[in-house]
Parts: sequence; C-alpha cells; structure tokens
Amino acid sequence: MEEPLNKQDKLLCDLLQESSLEKPSLDFSKSVMEKIQAKRATTVYEPLISKKAWGWIALTFLITSVGLYFYPESNWIDLDRGFLVEKLSGITTFLPNVEISKTTLYAVVFLALFFIQIPFLKRFIEKKYD
Repeated sequence: MEEPLNKQDKLLCDLLQESSLEKPSLDFSKSVMEKIQAKRATTVYEPLISKKAWGWIALTFLITSVGLYFYPESNWIDLDRGFLVEKLSGITTFLPNVEISKTTLYAVVFLALFFIQIPFLKRFIEKKYD
C-alpha cells in the first residue's frame, strides 16, 4: 500500500520542481491599492432607518402621547384585564390543566414578532449587498 503512495509522491515532487513560480508585474501592489482605495471612496453611508421613517415614528409617538394625556381613563387599551389571555383562552379548553401566565404569553408574542421580522431583515440585507 505504501508503494503507490511513494510513486504519486515522487511524481508530485517532480511536477512541482518543473513548474516555476509566477511573478506579478512591478506595479501589482500599486494597482491593487488603487482599487481598494477606489472601493472605499464609493462607500456611501445609508442609515438603517430613513428620515421619513423617523418622522412617522415621532408622529405616532406624539399622537399616542397626546391621546393618553387627554383620555387617560379610556378603555381602548386595557392591559389589566389580560386582553391577549382572553383571546387565547380557547387553547385552554383543549388542555384544561394548563395555565398560561402573562409572562409566558408575552414571551410567545415577542418570539412570534421576532420570527416575523427575520424575512424582512433578510430581504433588506440581500438588497444592500447585491
């Protein structure tokens, strides 16, 4: 078994000795550095969230703040009654011994939102780097 490997090894050594190293041109390093600097110069900063999106975020925050200031006791947001727990109470009819705490429910909702964001972020990154 060692004999075929020795033949291949000898053949490979002979081939490597016969071949010569290619030498780059004299201004190779200079041309590579010019291309790198040109590539750096074309990079333009583009914010993740545009000014228009920040405007919409600020407007939404402002409208929500004003609404909560003028209508502090309204029932359009009722977190004390467990709105999400009531909506998901149909699940507990199949599993009567299982109780879902608010913390677990919030964790599941945030995890679902996280998984919804992944395709959008993937598309954003693909557009940016393609």
